[in-house]
Amino acid sequence: AVVSTQSGHYGRGPKRMIPKTKGSLFTISRKGWIHSKWLTPTNLSMSTTTGSISFKQYNASQTNTDLLASHKYPVVFLHGVFGNKLNFDKQAKWLSKDIAVDCYSLDARNHGSSFWSETMSYKEMACDLVNFLDENNIAKVNIIGHSMGGKTACMMCSMNPELVNSAIIVDMFPVKFEAEGLDDICTSLLMLNLSGLSTRNHAFNILESAIPSPAERNFILSNLISDKKHKWKWRCNLEAISDFISDIRGYPDNMAPSSTRTLFLYGGSSDYATKSRLEQTKLMFSNCDFEKIDDAGHIVHLDQPERFYQAIKAFICKYG
Repeated sequence: AVVSTQSGHYGRGPKRMIPKTKGSLFTISRKGWIHSKWLTPTNLSMSTTTGSISFKQYNASQTNTDLLASHKYPVVFLHGVFGNKLNFDKQAKWLSKDIAVDCYSLDARNHGSSFWSETMSYKEMACDLVNFLDENNIAKVNIIGHSMGGKTACMMCSMNPELVNSAIIVDMFPVKFEAEGLDDICTSLLMLNLSGLSTRNHAFNILESAIPSPAERNFILSNLISDKKHKWKWRCNLEAISDFISDIRGYPDNMAPSSTRTLFLYGGSSDYATKSRLEQTKLMFSNCDFEKIDDAGHIVHLDQPERFYQAIKAFICKYG
């Protein structure tokens, strides 16, 4: 597959007007700004700050014309908190080759190479996705979202279902969560003395008590990078993430129910998939299935990459 990395700059005027339907969330003004209309049944109004969303594109393989004709809609991957667009690099490459579908993996605001913002609610991150689709002339997509990206995908299914063909939500559900350790992790990261670090491994050892899981520590510390002067800094906007961690753990009330074809794919060893959360999800997503991947925790695609890939491949082949 041909792979390219790009950034889209939004707010300069759309290439294509997104179809506006009754109950649709977003309309585009003459200036190209995105405005939300139907955020909740109470018809709230909201404006949002948008900027440059960095993404990696994986072009569909051209070797099988039969496969090329069988998939109408591209796949968009949305990572979780502290992640980036490379989290699904293998899966995007494999899908683009194996089933000849265009794939895009996005950096969320305040993550990776995307723009920084003082705010990052799920409504704003959904707006960023709508901007991305418009800028790249994409009418409809299949979304695969992990954790925070999964809730963003849920938001899109509720607020702009006409833009979503299907969705796979990875180890996350459209409900509010308690702290689950995220608040303490943010505090520990903010307290880390970057000027006193010699190597990333130094930080790895310091954070052992705050983040006991080596895999999770490595995942989070992928955001710690050194500049040209060999000084350590955070690639993500740690302060904004910390300020909005309660929003990231939460989920807006009174969201419209969704009939989008959706798969909730979760780890058998994850703490997120409880019986009550699955029951709550069924009430909000009438056309959904649940699938458990054994011997996997919250980061399913790292713990069981092959099983995870086969699950998303089967779903996209059937519904994409």
